[in-house]
Amino acid sequence: MASTITKKQVTLLQTAKTKLGLSEEDYRSLLYKYGVDSTKELKQPAFKHLLKTFQRLGFEMRAQPMAAQLRHIVKMQSDMGITDAGLNSLCQKTIGKYNAETPGDCSKIIEALKAIKRRREHLADG
Repeated sequence: MASTITKKQVTLLQTAKTKLGLSEEDYRSLLYKYGVDSTKELKQPAFKHLLKTFQRLGFEMRAQPMAAQLRHIVKMQSDMGITDAGLNSLCQKTIGKYNAETPGDCSKIIEALKAIKRRREHLADG
C-alpha cells in the first residue's frame, strides 16, 4: 500500500500551486481527480503524477540549495583557475553531461573539484 506524502512534499505542491497562479478552486479540482480533498491525503504515486502535471504547466523545481551549490562551484572554479571548457570537461566526466541539473549533480561536481584541489596541494607540497 502506498504511503501518504511527506510534509516536505506537501510544501512543494503548495509552492507549485502558488508559483503557477492556480486558484484554490482549480487546485482542489486537481486533487479531486486523485480522490482526495486535501494535499495531505495524497499517496506517493499520485504526488509524482501531480508534480509532473505541474512541471508540464511550467513549474520548475530548482531548489535554493542548488543555487547555492552552483555559486560554490563557480567560486571554486575561479579560485582554482579552471576554464569554462575545463569545468565542462569535468562535468562530462563526473556526471555524464555538460551542466549540473540537480542538487546531486552539483554535489558530485563539488566533490570532484575538492579532489582536484587536494591533488594540486599534495603535488605542491611534495
